[in-house]
Amino acid sequence: MRSKIKKQGILRFSAELSAIIFSLFIWFFLPQKLNAQNENPLPFVLSERIGADLDSNEIEYFNIFPDIDKVKGAVYRLDNFENLRMLLSLADGRDTTITFSKLGALELRKYIDKHELLPDSQNIVNWELLPGYSLWKMNFFEDHGSILYVKCDTVTYSGKLLKIEDDHLILWASTQPFRPGTWTTYSKKIPAGSITRIERKQDLTGKIFGITMGAGIGAAFFALIYGNFDFESLSLQNTVLLIGGGGVIGGGLGWLYDGLTISRRKYNIQNDRAKYLKAKKKLEKRAIFSSVFPPELKNL
Repeated sequence: MRSKIKKQGILRFSAELSAIIFSLFIWFFLPQKLNAQNENPLPFVLSERIGADLDSNEIEYFNIFPDIDKVKGAVYRLDNFENLRMLLSLADGRDTTITFSKLGALELRKYIDKHELLPDSQNIVNWELLPGYSLWKMNFFEDHGSILYVKCDTVTYSGKLLKIEDDHLILWASTQPFRPGTWTTYSKKIPAGSITRIERKQDLTGKIFGITMGAGIGAAFFALIYGNFDFESLSLQNTVLLIGGGGVIGGGLGWLYDGLTISRRKYNIQNDRAKYLKAKKKLEKRAIFSSVFPPELKNL
């Protein structure tokens, strides 16, 4: 039969040993865990448009470091004081860091989220909080994409040409202006292999040419009506009829012709990759974006 005293001593020793082990755990492991949390804070996403880091395309599109040459990429995190720290990788193999204050990081987020709105709302960014920015170097896109009619096997898509690649093209299939958050809604990605025909609508230059030619034809038409027309019989009434009336009718005919299918530039693809790549070379300069484009287009 075991002694109660011996049993109590064993229990007391076990309790003391557990307390010692727990104390050692607190002493050695908890500070390391706290330090690890300080060194590796929770993931922070500056903007959903760029994710957890920035590549060279995003840096150039948003024009984030205009005064630093050849930035290949950047990773970022918040430090213990909630300042935004960025590690920049440069093309020459060197790295450098940039720190934004907490308030500066909020302004930078607004700048990225609402980048396409900036021409209409310059006040959303406090430029003084973002060192390195230059108001005169902002990289805004030009809304000059040609309107395409892309015919596939069973359907025809139309819209402004956003981007054209070797294996697909992207149209902006909406009359609404570009706005953050709507890229995936109104952008249509069309595989090159499904395209049978591409038609490009005349741009503004074509319309001006059509109106000018139409006005000339109209003026010539009115000149034929006045068969005996000469400079001696020129009067104010004849001048108005000749130039005004002829210009209006001829210009209207020119505009009408310019809007018809017959006036479009046509590229017969017939699901042929070689023909598509040939047309691509001619359409690249008609696209809104080439090598630099919104990050949303990469993820379509």
